[in-house]
Amino acid sequence: MRFFISLGNMKHAGTYLKMLFLMLVLTACQKCKKDPEAKPNYHFEIPQELWDYGCFKPGTYWVYEDSISHIIDSVWVFKANGGNKTISESNDYPYTGTFGWYSCWSESSYDHYQYENWVDQTWNVNYSDKSITALNREKYSTANSSYNTGQTILMANANLNKKLGTYPDYTEYVYLYNIYSENGLNFSSVEKWYNSKSIIDDKQNTNYYIARNIGIIRREQADSNHVWKLVRYHIVQ
Repeated sequence: MRFFISLGNMKHAGTYLKMLFLMLVLTACQKCKKDPEAKPNYHFEIPQELWDYGCFKPGTYWVYEDSISHIIDSVWVFKANGGNKTISESNDYPYTGTFGWYSCWSESSYDHYQYENWVDQTWNVNYSDKSITALNREKYSTANSSYNTGQTILMANANLNKKLGTYPDYTEYVYLYNIYSENGLNFSSVEKWYNSKSIIDDKQNTNYYIARNIGIIRREQADSNHVWKLVRYHIVQ
């Protein structure tokens, strides 16, 4: 039996073979591609102690007296909110998860600045020790203040002698007082934090004494010898 292929059939066969070869190459390339790696997923809840030490609701106020001039400074909370935020696969982030946050705003009658205590746990993703959450304190100018603003770490859920930040601008957990007395007032669970070259205290070395469920009860500006002491307060949490 003779097998006969016309010139036209040969052309069609050649085209088919080329298409078949291209399909095989594309299939092989697809098999070589790695599946995209899943984004890391995190779940961070703000430690209760940071809620207790740093977040207060409107209606809260503190009254401080300066040890040198005896000037009175009234600080009151005018805004606070917080909760959890979710970052999903659809967001343009290299990770996903749920992250705690809060923001607590106050204003001073003495220097007229506004101060914000805030926590944002998306920052934890970049820390080498992800178990530590920082409570930040930020200073903002207003129409009646000057322009000396800045941001520092006020405290964190860290062990004693823990340093946060880098020299010379760092924060260190110095001491824990079970009971601390100030102006005839007794406070429990008072943490002392040293803030080197504090940008919100005119770059002075400053000690903060922070009481649980009360907030800052004493602020020692070491370079100028000013000590601001809490004389009365009202807390809403």
